[in-house]
Amino acid sequence: MTNKERMLLGLSGGQPDRIAWAPNFDWWLGINTRMGTLPEEYKGLSRNDIVRKVGAAIWSRAGLIGSKGSPEVRAKSHSEGDKTYAVYETPVGSVSTMNQTASEWTRAVFLKEHLVKKVEDLKVLRFMIENTTYYPAYNDFINAEKAVGDDGIALYMGVPSVPMIQLMKSYIGWVDGLYMLYDYPEEMEKTADLLTQKAIEACEVIADSPAKVVETGDNLDERTFSPKLFERYGLPYYRQISEVLHKKDKIVKSHACGFVKHLLPMIKESGLDAIEAFPTTPMNDLTIKEAREKLEGKVSIMSGIPSVIMFRKVMKDSDFRDYVLRLLDDIQPANGFVLGMADNVPADADFDRVPMISQIINEYYGSSGVV
Repeated sequence: MTNKERMLLGLSGGQPDRIAWAPNFDWWLGINTRMGTLPEEYKGLSRNDIVRKVGAAIWSRAGLIGSKGSPEVRAKSHSEGDKTYAVYETPVGSVSTMNQTASEWTRAVFLKEHLVKKVEDLKVLRFMIENTTYYPAYNDFINAEKAVGDDGIALYMGVPSVPMIQLMKSYIGWVDGLYMLYDYPEEMEKTADLLTQKAIEACEVIADSPAKVVETGDNLDERTFSPKLFERYGLPYYRQISEVLHKKDKIVKSHACGFVKHLLPMIKESGLDAIEAFPTTPMNDLTIKEAREKLEGKVSIMSGIPSVIMFRKVMKDSDFRDYVLRLLDDIQPANGFVLGMADNVPADADFDRVPMISQIINEYYGSSGVV
């Protein structure tokens, strides 16, 4: 089988001849490229070719749809030192954001002031959402898929997030968002309902696209989006978008890079085909074996390698090898599974552990395929 076939089969609940190992090291690659610290053997190679060099499967994220806002929304921005300010003026009011670039070596950009700072700002946000339209923009995806070939998959990771998560994570901030939901539930739910309506419109465009695998960027985590909130706002939404996307045979994933142990019993009934990137032991008290048991084969998993074990200062090579071998034992029979990161290879990790995993998998399966 090709890595493309292995990934598509694993993500849709089937059992390939061996698991696909699809590491996410975009953060590592971006930082080390910018810092000039990329190992010599990877300099000058594309991301896809680095994946091929380390013996893994590609998952290439690419654009798929475009969006257009109202001409009545006027956006202005300016920078002051390490801060970038943006102001959005609409017929119903103005809102603003501020992003700040970190002073340390990663130069990461943080959203320091969210768009919605008071409940009245939700009216402005609703105007912006309501006057957004979506249209096909498939060329980037088609080109990405050609570049990947049979060595993995291209996927779209822009399926709109759970609206209440999107509100709290992107527009308000988790703490203020939870307070606003408690104090002004009608305003919050009115805004979430509008986001759902527009998400369905976006999903109709996505459903007609050439992408086979599509994913939400929810960053699911029960510490910020509790099981109670998930049951009320997450579960119905997943069922709605899955129904639209399944009509055109899409594989629907959610990016769940947080703690999900108590969400899994509901996720198995959500309509999702797969969840990706949730951390396991030693980063929390959830094992892959336990996660598979909770999902009962109804939802596939793309995860398994916690970011923290990519450091020798955390886990020596012999223990690392034992960890990967135990993991491979625990997922047998390896139906509904793609081995992935939880959630990224850190920028300062011991990157040679990525090809080490490829080697361990090759030794585990040998030449015969299925264990």
